[in-house]
Amino acid sequence: MTARATIRATQALAALLYCLPFACGHAHQTLPAVSGGRHETASPGSGATTQTAKPHAGVAPEPRAVAVDSRTTLVRTTLAEARWSARDAHAIWHVLGRWSRRMGFPLAVAVDLRVGRFSRKPPRWITRVQPDCSEPAGWPARLSWGQHYSRCVALYADAGAFLRNELPDPCGGRAAGWRAPGAAFLAALELGRRPVACGRTVNRFVR
Repeated sequence: MTARATIRATQALAALLYCLPFACGHAHQTLPAVSGGRHETASPGSGATTQTAKPHAGVAPEPRAVAVDSRTTLVRTTLAEARWSARDAHAIWHVLGRWSRRMGFPLAVAVDLRVGRFSRKPPRWITRVQPDCSEPAGWPARLSWGQHYSRCVALYADAGAFLRNELPDPCGGRAAGWRAPGAAFLAALELGRRPVACGRTVNRFVR
């Protein structure tokens, strides 16, 4: 199989797998039809994905999924990987953006393949964070959401800036991935990865 054919096969597989609970949306992209008569469309200029179902004879239509815009995909990804660290957010988004463009994947596919299949399942509240930054369902009752509201608003603002190509990369375009500090980071170094200085971050970035 040629390299081009391999990439196309990977893209087709990714299209079938592309939706995570915290990353179901992509910017200005349309995926081909998949099984069950379902297709994915993105409203021009909205950065949001909606899911519709084509009813078949004798079959009730599937419920419409809630649209998730690209900012929410990015914010939920950050919260799953680094909680409220803005510098981690910026670095992770740039890693995902470069990989998405290089492979020709929509943003949500890149998130799914690079994050979703290697991370622990995120807490329920992360999958319920919304653009209005209201307290998400499942937020721990012992904690006050009020002190996190401004952080949520700031992350959404940064995500919008990233999607407009207005957000600097703290890693200077050199990072190709990230690892949790400790054993995961050391294992990456043993496999030949090189550390990348991105400032003070929760994760460790590598190339």
